[in-house]
Amino acid sequence: MIKSMTGLGKSEDEYFKVEIKSLNHKYFEPYVHLPNKLSCLENLIIEKLKPYLTRGKVDVFVNYKSNAEEKIPLDINRASAYLNKWNELSKLLKLENDIKLSDLVSLKDIYSLNELDGQEIENSWLKLDKLITTALIDLDQSRAREGERLLEDLKKILRKIRKTSQEIEDDADKVLAKKKEELCQKLKELSLNLELYEERIALEIALYVNKCDINEELVRIKSHLKEIIIFFQKKEPIGRKLEFIGQELSREINTIGSKAGMYEITKKVILLKSELERFKEQVRNIE
Repeated sequence: MIKSMTGLGKSEDEYFKVEIKSLNHKYFEPYVHLPNKLSCLENLIIEKLKPYLTRGKVDVFVNYKSNAEEKIPLDINRASAYLNKWNELSKLLKLENDIKLSDLVSLKDIYSLNELDGQEIENSWLKLDKLITTALIDLDQSRAREGERLLEDLKKILRKIRKTSQEIEDDADKVLAKKKEELCQKLKELSLNLELYEERIALEIALYVNKCDINEELVRIKSHLKEIIIFFQKKEPIGRKLEFIGQELSREINTIGSKAGMYEITKKVILLKSELERFKEQVRNIE
């Protein structure tokens, strides 16, 4: 099953509200945003994420619900001290004192925060453990839904790549026939007996085939496309594997482009490159 690295999961109870967001990223990069009193739970939360997520930038937001958070006492003396220092500084530097209330309340150390004891932290974790599990399941479902959309887009892209590759293969056969026809025409124009130069014609065509043969590249493209379809059926994360196959496809397509000796093939190579870029762009969102 394909899963996107982008998703959102939520859960809450009467005490806490949990939200987990994930975005595409090359590696697993977790960020946990907790109330100061619960900062000691960060590592526990990160470990809880790992069975669900292998790649992506993940933000976990844990907040007290407004009716559950205790009132935080303000340290008036410390706030007054800050205000006095600002007043002194403005007079000393002869600057206008434009301090606002919002500037004061943004200072964390003007609040008197009581630390939680061990039992309170344990009780908080018991609640959060369940909420985070629920949010992770919600996130997983969100990523699976997005993965289904990505899968449909990828299948459309692969169909176009397969169709265009087949057209290139058909055109390649026409190129050989055209090359033989051109050689024969030149000999006719020189009034030469074609039977006498049959061996020479065969040699010229063989040299041309050796130089411009793209059959191996086309065979490998077909093989890579089949491999991708097989990966679509797997349950484990396949994003990195698809990225690697995308690089291999790019190599084969570029080789065909460098060998192409026919305008019709060159045009189709450009189409292949365009579809492959779309493929790579979508794969970057897959876990």
